[in-house]
Amino acid sequence: MAVPQLDAATVVARNERDSSTFDVLPAGSDTPAVRLYKPYFYGSPHPLEAFVGPRLDQPVGSVTTVGARAADGTKHGTVSHYQDSQFRTESWTVEQPGLPPLTGTPHGKGARLRHAPALAVLPFAGGAVDLVLDYRISFEGPGSDGFELARLKGVHARYALRLHDRRVSLLLALAAVVRYDWLLAPDPKKGLLDLTFPKRG
Repeated sequence: MAVPQLDAATVVARNERDSSTFDVLPAGSDTPAVRLYKPYFYGSPHPLEAFVGPRLDQPVGSVTTVGARAADGTKHGTVSHYQDSQFRTESWTVEQPGLPPLTGTPHGKGARLRHAPALAVLPFAGGAVDLVLDYRISFEGPGSDGFELARLKGVHARYALRLHDRRVSLLLALAAVVRYDWLLAPDPKKGLLDLTFPKRG
């Protein structure tokens, strides 16, 4: 089976002590079209396996915080992210064969507040912005409108994903979501997991 073509989806993350799951729900649906899953603690180096099909049991590839691959090992592309020590600036790049590099640019009220100098010097204050405001990042490049992801406000991690360029790999866009969720998004449950299971891998 192939990875479905989705123009818009909601991604719901569930990080547990012994498993990590990202359900990808097409716009207007409560039924996942894709599930990313691994039977390990969220911070482990194991990739998330991508499944599709009526029972979400048909493997189509894998996703990590740095990229995505097809089930046969073919690389879909890479995701990179950099932020300075005080989170005043950050940069994202998504690279996919056949497309120009897509540069990720945070925008909107949540981004402006999160990168404000007054918050950047306070530990955890930037991440706390995600609890009250959406945080949006647009990925674009020359000749490609790319895609947009948004971490939706609230305690529980939910993301809105929109693919404006149908050439963009859904799995690669999901790798950007996974990177944001595991490395940047606030999540009280992840904090508890870090305390009770500090060794990752």
